[in-house]
Amino acid sequence: MRPKKKSEVASKELADNEGVEGENVDEEDKDVYDVNNGRGKRKRRESKSYEPDDFTMSSYNAAVKASAIAVGRGKKLGEIAAVKSSINMYKLNTEELLLAYKFVFSNRGTAKKKSMREKLLEFSGYLPPIPKGKYDEERQDEEDKVFETKYATKAFKMNVSQIKTLCVFFSVDYSDKGGKPLKKDAMIDRLLDFLGEPDESLAKKNVSSDTKKKTGPKSKKKRIARDITEAPFSLIRDYKKGKLPSDDAMRQWVKAYVVCIDMETATTKDAVQTATAKFGVDMVIKKARIKELLAEEI
Repeated sequence: MRPKKKSEVASKELADNEGVEGENVDEEDKDVYDVNNGRGKRKRRESKSYEPDDFTMSSYNAAVKASAIAVGRGKKLGEIAAVKSSINMYKLNTEELLLAYKFVFSNRGTAKKKSMREKLLEFSGYLPPIPKGKYDEERQDEEDKVFETKYATKAFKMNVSQIKTLCVFFSVDYSDKGGKPLKKDAMIDRLLDFLGEPDESLAKKNVSSDTKKKTGPKSKKKRIARDITEAPFSLIRDYKKGKLPSDDAMRQWVKAYVVCIDMETATTKDAVQTATAKFGVDMVIKKARIKELLAEEI
C-alpha cells in the first residue's frame, strides 16, 4: 500500500476541520445570503403556541352586563297601570319610544327595537335603592346628586316639545292646576321626580269606565282635541302664502321651528327670516310675538 501524499492528508485534515467548524456555526449565520450559490435560506422561526380567549363568551357576557337593568328606588314602570298602558300604546318604530329609551338608558348596550319596550317597563328609577338599616345620609345625598345632575343635564339640552313628549310617554302631567303647561324648568323637575323614583302618585290616573260614561256629552270636544293632537301642524301645512298667519298658525310654526333648529345658536332674527320665507309675507311686524312664542317653547 502506497503512502498517502502529504497533499492528500492535508486536504483530508482541512475538510475534517471545516466540518467541525460547520457544526459550531451559529444558527443565525444560516440566514446570511449565500453569494456563491446565488440564493440564501432563511431560518424558519418557531411560532409560539397561543390559545385565544373564548371571544364568544366574553362578547356575550359584555352584552349581558351592558343590557342589565339596574334596580332603582321606585316601582317598575310596568307595575304602574297608567304608565304601562301609555308605553304599550307606542309602536316599536316610533320616534317617541326611541327618544324615551335613549333618555333613560343613554347609549348603554345595543338594544334591539323589540327589547326597548320591555326594558323600559322593567325600569324602576335612576336613583339607587336606599340601603337597609343605618347608612350615611350625606353620602347618599351626594350619590343622588350625581345621578340627578346627569339626567338634568340631558333634559335641559332638549326643547320643550321633546320634554312634553317624554311626559306624555311616561304619563306624567306637565300642566299646572289651571290646566296650563308648566314652564320648562318646572316641567323637567316633575319629569325627573318621577323617573328618579317612579310611583303611582306621580303619574296620571287611568280614566275609569264610570268616568267615561259620565263624560259622554263632552265626547265631541274630546274628539276635536284628539284630532288637533294627531295633526299638530295642520294650520301651517295647509297655509297659503301671501297673508299674515293667525296666532294659532304661528304657534304651530314655532313648535316645528324649535324641533328643526339648534336653539343654542339660533336667534330671533333668524326665526323672523325663516317665518317670512315660510308664510310669504314680511314677518318683522310679528317679531315680538314670535319672540314670546319661542320663549314658551324653549
